[in-house]
Amino acid sequence: MKSAAPRDKAVRSSRLAEARLAGGDLDGALDAANYGTELLESSVSSVRALDRLKEFSAHLEPRKSVPAVREFRERLQAVPVAA
Repeated sequence: MKSAAPRDKAVRSSRLAEARLAGGDLDGALDAANYGTELLESSVSSVRALDRLKEFSAHLEPRKSVPAVREFRERLQAVPVAA
């Protein structure tokens, strides 16, 4: 079985992050979102993945005072917009 392409992994990480957040697992959600962000920083250019992670970031607004949430949001802001 072929493994998923990094772009697909980046998109899926945002879905996983949203599911974990909906389930009340903030740490797990941030782990998944940071993994997707790492892919965008290092090896993937995907507007779709970046948009999905930004949507996830918006769901974190009520928790913006949590240091790990703030770190993730700042990291995501630094990702260049894919061309």
